[in-house]
Amino acid sequence: MGDYNFCFKIVIVGDPHCGKTCILMRYTEDKFSDEYEVTLGFGMGTKRIEMNNFQIKLEIWDTAGQDTFKALTKSYFRGASGAFVVYDITRKETFESTKIWLSDLENESPGIPIILIGNKSDLAHRRQVSVKEAEEFATEKKILFTETSAKESTGINDAFNILTKKILIKTQKGENKEVITGQKVKPNIRVGEDFDEKKKAKCC
Repeated sequence: MGDYNFCFKIVIVGDPHCGKTCILMRYTEDKFSDEYEVTLGFGMGTKRIEMNNFQIKLEIWDTAGQDTFKALTKSYFRGASGAFVVYDITRKETFESTKIWLSDLENESPGIPIILIGNKSDLAHRRQVSVKEAEEFATEKKILFTETSAKESTGINDAFNILTKKILIKTQKGENKEVITGQKVKPNIRVGEDFDEKKKAKCC
């Protein structure tokens, strides 16, 4: 057993050049690079956090967005406790692709908490997807939505905290079948449900 109460697997999916790797790097290492390197298959980072008196290990999988790796990428969805579906606010086609990514997630990991992320909010002057359009789409799909900038470190920690809390709530309700447990969980801790749901290529 590890020195944690729970280990949650989180996957980050979306088209190439949306900043998935940059989101992972910003959250796990607080680093950012403009240089883009294609993710071949997957990359993974980990982070330990404390939430509601639980020690939690997050295993965060950065998946390839290219069609060439689609079958392989989908295999990494299995066993996920939660997911981020990422698009680039400056490229409308990446937003349109989120419908496919959501469908793939539902097929491989049905019922997991998902947050739709519009990345590169620092490039709002080049925006092709409005906040309203993304909010309406997220409401239709019954998922959460936020915008982030890995470059400016905006919204990244909040997104991970909200997703982790959603996963933790499901775990405490016995609805997360993919959780890995570490040390014995304190039985007197209850988790509340109230929280604010409120680039080479640039990688922002």
